[in-house]
Amino acid sequence: MSYFVEDLLESIKSRSLAPISQSTFDDAKLITMATEEMKLGLVSDLVGIREDFFLTEESTTIIAGVADYSIPSRSIGNSLKQVFFVSSGSAEKRPLVRVDHERAQFYSTSGNSPEKYYLLGDEVVLLPTPQTAIGALLFVFAANPSDLAATSTCTKITGASSTATHTTFTVNTDLTSALSVGSFVDFLSGASPYKLWKYKKAITAITSTTVEFLIGDVINAASVVEPVANDYICPTGTANIPQLPISHHSILAQMVVVRLMESLGDLNKLNSAKMTLAEMRSNGLKLIKNRVESSPEKITGRGQLRNYFR
Repeated sequence: MSYFVEDLLESIKSRSLAPISQSTFDDAKLITMATEEMKLGLVSDLVGIREDFFLTEESTTIIAGVADYSIPSRSIGNSLKQVFFVSSGSAEKRPLVRVDHERAQFYSTSGNSPEKYYLLGDEVVLLPTPQTAIGALLFVFAANPSDLAATSTCTKITGASSTATHTTFTVNTDLTSALSVGSFVDFLSGASPYKLWKYKKAITAITSTTVEFLIGDVINAASVVEPVANDYICPTGTANIPQLPISHHSILAQMVVVRLMESLGDLNKLNSAKMTLAEMRSNGLKLIKNRVESSPEKITGRGQLRNYFR
């Protein structure tokens, strides 16, 4: 079974039996509605039950004499879970302590290695300000899923080859009319849970059958190229597969059906669609509530630690 945006559209149409042929409800508008419902409804459901579902990391290099660093643009609610300092030339990775803005004046601004930070608008401000390029900041945050887009706007990877400096992917769709050298794209896994391998990476060369990138933009920490055959390259910020648990693709379709019934003013179908959606959401959340069924043993009570190790 496939889970592309086109499959989502078919599910919406079959569930709603609405007059989709009207220009009011063409495919582009249904995709927009689905994106809105996903980001405003399902994302909050998932984060509320399993806050780590959209958790990801992004690093930025520390620049000498610069204290302010932007929070990643994909962060949900412009918020962060943690900020780490990663030292260059060593294995040091330590969390930075957040302090309130009004108390920042009480902390030392001298020194080279950042120890703390405070938030100012959409930026992290380091304390003290590093005077040399000594490493990087690692942001840990919940990332917004990409906007939905038709599969025709993306291209599937069919193979890859690398040199010392570049990786070239062979692809099955010609995107030269929409993308060019310097265009930013995202790499989307073609397998569940449809995660982003990499995002906002610049194209260095493109033909009707190949797309090339700097090798440093597509490898992981083990220097292995992460995107593989059957993954997708999409214009940055978009994805042709909803980045949700498979169980929630049908829930997303039903959420759009409710929107359609509201637009049509069909109260009977609207009430029925809402009841179905409420049941689906409840059942869907039960499926994802426990990511790992077992849990660590808990040691409570006086003397229990001694008995546990005995």
